[in-house]
Amino acid sequence: MAEYLIRTGAGEWPAFHRDRMESVLIPSEGFQCEPVEGWGDFRMSCGDTTVAFSGEMHGWQVVIEGAMSDGDGDRLVEIITRQVAAEIGEPCEWVRYD
Repeated sequence: MAEYLIRTGAGEWPAFHRDRMESVLIPSEGFQCEPVEGWGDFRMSCGDTTVAFSGEMHGWQVVIEGAMSDGDGDRLVEIITRQVAAEIGEPCEWVRYD
């Protein structure tokens, strides 16, 4: 399991309308993911891996459950972070918690 946080440059939650979660949080390139039911504000399946998102005061908590190739988790979160930044119109960053 790997955990990340996606936040604005000011360290805040990059909020957008709930109706946009699927189009913003499913990566537009490099991964085949689809929404699934489960805990969190949004959850998706990427093959044998499940990714859950929870909106927290300091950002989107991202939990990756299941195996991903080396670097794929970071690459997935990088793509999603770019999509979130484009959606809200301000710079965002991600950090990984080990």
